[in-house]
Amino acid sequence: MKLTKSDFNYLSHTKMAWHEYGRDWSDHNDQGRFEPQVHNMEYLWGYWFIDYSAALLAKMYLEQEGIKYEMFSDEWSSDWVIVTDASII
Repeated sequence: MKLTKSDFNYLSHTKMAWHEYGRDWSDHNDQGRFEPQVHNMEYLWGYWFIDYSAALLAKMYLEQEGIKYEMFSDEWSSDWVIVTDASII
């Protein structure tokens, strides 16, 4: 299955600046919000997905394009999150 940038956009319901653009998530990470904990807090963008299947498909797109990322659960919102330096939406 070949996924497109447009597919990724439809899968994600929220895009937020992760670190460089003003929102620092380090405190949330330390408080156990993300499972597993995020290893690299320097990523630029966070994308939220309503369920695991949407995040899994989005992950497939990133791997297909050779884009570095981390994926984890947001325990506070019950969403899945992918962080990356790629501005996709």
